[in-house]
Amino acid sequence: MKKLLVLIFGLLVLQSTSYGQGLDSFSMDKTKFIKELEKFVTANKRKNIEATFEEFQVHFEGGRFTDSQYVKIHTLFDLMLDKKMRANPYFYQYLKVVNVMVEKGQYETHFDIWMDIVYEYIKNVKRSKLKNFNSYMLFFENFYKEKAIRYTKEKGLQWLYTSDEYEFKLKDNEIEVYFPKTDLIGKRKEDTIMINKSSGYYYPLKFLWNGDKGEVSWSRTGVTENVYASFEAYTVETKKNTYSVKKAFLHHPTYFDEPQEGSFTDKVVVNSGKNGSYPRFKSFSSRILIKEIGENIRYIGGFEMEGRGLVGAGGELNQARLDFYKKDKTLALTAYSDKYIIRPGEYIASSKANVSVYLTAEDSIDHPSSNFRFDIEKRELKLERKGTGNTKTPFRNSFHQIDIIAENLIWGIDSDSISIGKNIIKGLGSRKKLASFESKHYFNFQKYSSFQNISTTNPITIIKVLEAAKHSNEIDANELAKALNPKYSVRTIIPLLQDLVESGFILYDKENELIIVNKKVLRYSDASRKMVDYDVINVISASKNLNAKIDLTDNALDVNGVANVVLSDSQLVAFKPYLGELKIKKNRNIDFDGRLYAGFGVFQGKEFKFDYEEFKIHSNSIDSLVLRIPNPDPSYVPENPNRP
Repeated sequence: MKKLLVLIFGLLVLQSTSYGQGLDSFSMDKTKFIKELEKFVTANKRKNIEATFEEFQVHFEGGRFTDSQYVKIHTLFDLMLDKKMRANPYFYQYLKVVNVMVEKGQYETHFDIWMDIVYEYIKNVKRSKLKNFNSYMLFFENFYKEKAIRYTKEKGLQWLYTSDEYEFKLKDNEIEVYFPKTDLIGKRKEDTIMINKSSGYYYPLKFLWNGDKGEVSWSRTGVTENVYASFEAYTVETKKNTYSVKKAFLHHPTYFDEPQEGSFTDKVVVNSGKNGSYPRFKSFSSRILIKEIGENIRYIGGFEMEGRGLVGAGGELNQARLDFYKKDKTLALTAYSDKYIIRPGEYIASSKANVSVYLTAEDSIDHPSSNFRFDIEKRELKLERKGTGNTKTPFRNSFHQIDIIAENLIWGIDSDSISIGKNIIKGLGSRKKLASFESKHYFNFQKYSSFQNISTTNPITIIKVLEAAKHSNEIDANELAKALNPKYSVRTIIPLLQDLVESGFILYDKENELIIVNKKVLRYSDASRKMVDYDVINVISASKNLNAKIDLTDNALDVNGVANVVLSDSQLVAFKPYLGELKIKKNRNIDFDGRLYAGFGVFQGKEFKFDYEEFKIHSNSIDSLVLRIPNPDPSYVPENPNRP
């Protein structure tokens, strides 16, 4: 039974192809020609082929083609028979293209030129390359029907053209299409990109567009100014949804008087809209000056555009710089970073910025790797110590000579105060935030000892020795690991390194496994052996709303939520400020009202002034003095032990 079915199928195939095999040429008589063509093309009785032929027959018998065009069709079909090209797919695909040309009104202006190219191609094509004819016909069908140089299914990637001015050329028996001018459109679903004012060649079999020139506007991102990139030679692989140009010029009159040279990339991204990150431009120069990237904001660095957003870019040795000026044109702060995200009119942000906030011409609050955000509209700076790594290192304050460990620093740069440790998270009003204001020369032996839990020798001392041996403040982290323990690796000491970073002893370059040693290492190591003077001043604040505020009229640091402050543990000097408030002035001088403990004396009063250089406390307003005299009787218990 199976053999019989195979035999019947074979006979049907022979019957359907025997006419084509016996036909050497078509009659020149138009009536006979169309009948012969019908019998040849529809021999397999496939509905789609029959429908295509019937449409062509209507055009043919309706007089769509001139006599000279008929001669071209007849000559081409005889050549196809001579090349033994089958009805399906070759004649079928050809008829589909002709039908589309008629339907789209293209046959009158382009049919003859197109026919000449197709004829020359078939005449010279090798039989092994005949399959390319079908690829060309599929291309031409979409070329005329969809105005596409590459077309996939409805929601797939499409590359479209806009001009009706083009030429077909044959080179090395490959068909190419030349556009002297056109716009090129990349499309996927609802997203569209466009290359304007372009010209170039398209190679259908290679899916390659070689453009001579082009322009791309940023208008689709919502940028209203006349912002665009222009370029010359470029290529688009039409199977891909992206392309790049090695050399382009960005025209942005808001920021530049002259076009900026760089590289350009665009991409068809579904549902990107105005928040998309394309098109993209990256300047070749890393030292571009923009005098007004925002109100009173100057920028120097590399320049990139990603969609409507700007990116300030720099390198490790040449970081991008931002200078922010107050309304009176005095410099408020400077920031350096490898990368800034800039939303014009909205904000500037960086996850790692080296920031200096200027209190005077000589003094500043610094952070080497802060989480940085500047609200352009409000002109408000926000620095945060969040995340991991060097971002967690303390703020350095050269005016007050202290390190500040607080969650954030917030400053409206045209205002006269800087907030430190401000509660910015809703719903956390009942949680007290901790902040510490640690003297530059602070030393705590317990803290020093806490780093030694994984080694027989204190890591701070080992770091000091390695730094001295190298005559450099940069140390290989692997070297430190082996110095602590030959069995250790960098991975083993990562928790230790993070603790040292958060305490301000080092910075750590994770990518290069490099330790940058701060001067605090030397001070702590020497203080542990009593080789240098040190102090124990560390003001700790616990507050629900705000830990501290700097009054820029005199740069006094007003600290809230302070329970007590130890000035000297050896001389038993400490104080408790009224209402938990005190004022830190230049070089750790401190003003406070409250209760002062000095040896066996307790002073209560106002306007206490601690002078750090003299290490003395002055006051002209002492309300009371209580002397505590030790009782020689060890069994004595005071009636009210809480009374001063």
